[in-house]
Amino acid sequence: MQKLFSKFKDSGPDISRVDTIIGPDSMFQGVLFLKNTVCVEGNFKGRIESKNAVIIGKSGMVEGDITANYIIVNGDVTGTISAYQQFELGATGKVIGNVEAKAIMIEKGGVLQGFCRMLTSSDEETQNSRMQPRQLNSLDTSPVHLEAGEMVDCEKNT
Repeated sequence: MQKLFSKFKDSGPDISRVDTIIGPDSMFQGVLFLKNTVCVEGNFKGRIESKNAVIIGKSGMVEGDITANYIIVNGDVTGTISAYQQFELGATGKVIGNVEAKAIMIEKGGVLQGFCRMLTSSDEETQNSRMQPRQLNSLDTSPVHLEAGEMVDCEKNT
C-alpha cells in the first residue's frame, strides 16, 4: 500500500495502517494530536500534529498548520507544513504556505506557493523535544504555559 501514497525509496512512513480518517463528507475544526497516521479526505480547519504521517487525499482540504514526520499532500492545504523527515506534494496537490522538511518531492502538476526550507539534524532534535508530552499532575490547578507545538499528557499520575 505504501507505493500508492509515496514514491520515496527509503524507509518512509508506515502508511499501510491508517488509524484515523476524516472522510470526504466530514468537517473537523480544532487541534488533532496523533501518534499514528491520519488521512484527511474531508475539510479540516485547525492544527494537525502526528508522530508518524499525515496524508491529505485528493478531496482533502486543510486550513491550518500540519506537523509530522511524514506529510503527503494530494489535496489542498493553506498553512505551514513542517515535515521532520519527508514531504511529498502530489500532482493534484496544492499548498499555499511555507514548507520545512528534511526531504522534499514535488510531482509535476503539484503547486507550492510559499517558501521552502530544508531541515538539518539540529532542527530534528528540537522537534523531537517538542513532540514529547509534558506530564501534569491531575491535582494541580495552576495555569500551564506551553511553548508553540508543545504537547501535554493530562493522564492521572500515580
